[in-house]
Amino acid sequence: MNCEEICLDDRFRVFQVNHLKIPFVKRVGLDLAAKYMLLLMNSFGKRSKNSNVFVDEVKNNSMVTNMRNTMKHFGEREESFCVCNFREREKEFPHVKIGYTNAAMLFLAFSIQYCIVLAFSLLFARRKVKRKMAELLVNYMRKYVRVVEQGKANVQFYMMTDHNFFSTIVALSAKGKTLVIQHGLILDRSYYYPILADEFLAWGEESKKKLEGDSKVKVTGTYKFDLYAKAPENDDGSILYCVSILDNKLVKKKIDNLLKITKEAGLGFKVKTHPGSFYNVQVWKDMYAGENIQFFQEESLLDIPFHTAVIENSTILLDMLYLKKNIIIYDSADGYFGQYAGIVPCSESYEGIKEALSKGRCEDFESTEQIIMEKELFGGQCTI
Repeated sequence: MNCEEICLDDRFRVFQVNHLKIPFVKRVGLDLAAKYMLLLMNSFGKRSKNSNVFVDEVKNNSMVTNMRNTMKHFGEREESFCVCNFREREKEFPHVKIGYTNAAMLFLAFSIQYCIVLAFSLLFARRKVKRKMAELLVNYMRKYVRVVEQGKANVQFYMMTDHNFFSTIVALSAKGKTLVIQHGLILDRSYYYPILADEFLAWGEESKKKLEGDSKVKVTGTYKFDLYAKAPENDDGSILYCVSILDNKLVKKKIDNLLKITKEAGLGFKVKTHPGSFYNVQVWKDMYAGENIQFFQEESLLDIPFHTAVIENSTILLDMLYLKKNIIIYDSADGYFGQYAGIVPCSESYEGIKEALSKGRCEDFESTEQIIMEKELFGGQCTI
């Protein structure tokens, strides 16, 4: 497969897997065109000299925090280039600059060609619009990477994934070394494999096993949870349901069940959807208006007081271990965490979750934490 095909496959997989309709703006690449133009706007300025570049593409606060935490551990002031839905304003993390002339020329040329291709595709070749847009965006992102690398030796690109549109192009096009910093457990291998970058910096041996022991995988641990490990206790006795699945009907059923249980027990109830997910939190707020439920999405777990986390097969199990929170898995025991079903309460049924919540905190939390940390997180070490 060539770069365009890989980019398109990754881009639309999540819609196809979850049987979601592909929005018009994504079919014609309007969102990607906007991101690329924002990238160029952020890149206006005197050319940068540093050679470590962090590719900050995904609008997901958890992934952004992971990258920032990793970045802080490098010995000198580094650069991040941003392909997000906002202008980069953090002085602590300066943006790559490619020179005023280079940025202006790329911006002007891309804007004109994008409008021409969009008009032609919509008028004469509707079926080919995705392919034409992909070719144009891949071509211009390659040009951007060449400009970043120009005149620099040993440029290294660090990214959260090599299976997101622009990050994929960087992984396949850069002359310098490309490295993926793992951002979540390998629950679905298709989001991580095949490894397109030169190296994949994995959290632990379990992640390496999920990636078939690929020679590109280096077990390094992670800085993702550093802030959690130092966080003060933030507990108001409530239950927090962390949504990871995309099945609306099942999510509603779980919320209804948990609402009933917490009402009977006189406990506070909160719901946090996955950061960067397709859920519109306002829709859920409107649906449960009048009920004693608080909804969150992009907020940090550090800012949400709670006692027990009800989770699904998700990386958030590790967040909760670091935060020293009581954990209950409201999901199938044959998922990723099936191997831990004997030490972490796990059930798919209303009765099972009600019983688990009534028991309170796991009796041997420290032992549970140690077992999981050793397998998943390199014993809590990090060598990136």
